[in-house]
Amino acid sequence: MKLFAFFLLVSVAPAVTIELDNSTTLLDGSVFTVGAQYVAAFQLNSSGVAAGTVAELWRFRLGGGLGVGPTAQDLVNGFYTIGPLPTSIWQPGGTLTMIVDRLGQAPYSTQAIYTQGFTAGTEFAFDLALLSDGVAGQSPDQFAFQLYDSGFNTLLYEVALDAVNSTGVPEPATGVGVAVAVVALAMWRRAIGGWRI
Repeated sequence: MKLFAFFLLVSVAPAVTIELDNSTTLLDGSVFTVGAQYVAAFQLNSSGVAAGTVAELWRFRLGGGLGVGPTAQDLVNGFYTIGPLPTSIWQPGGTLTMIVDRLGQAPYSTQAIYTQGFTAGTEFAFDLALLSDGVAGQSPDQFAFQLYDSGFNTLLYEVALDAVNSTGVPEPATGVGVAVAVVALAMWRRAIGGWRI
């Protein structure tokens, strides 16, 4: 019951779209290039203040590019789930859910990282929503997307978003927020093999 209440009383950030295309200038001065191989890195980091944050990513778009299946070189850490099948975020309808909490209690951790390679098409894009019980004025949990070269040596692009409730008061989640929270709860329940309350 406590976990369910947590998901209903979190703040909900509206969905944002992160998109790169062949007009996107990268940190090394080059542009996002069709046919180039890159590694996408997704991180959710706990600030140690909020009791928990969920990052829900969906609608991954490669613009005619090709996703590379998970490899031994992919960096993964913490609590994350991939859907609808536990194979790759590039699958049709692919999703990635990441969860952190300040206490690092199982099945959560203070950091969740997921990386996977791809060959670029005309665009790279995904949608993201953050759910957090963080309060404005406190150090927020943070989500970061990073793009690296295929060897994971050079950071080429980065965007970071704070997971905070802009009103400063946790408010009931509605609409998409409740749906995302229910999906996250169901995925967590499935990951641990049953309900823990």
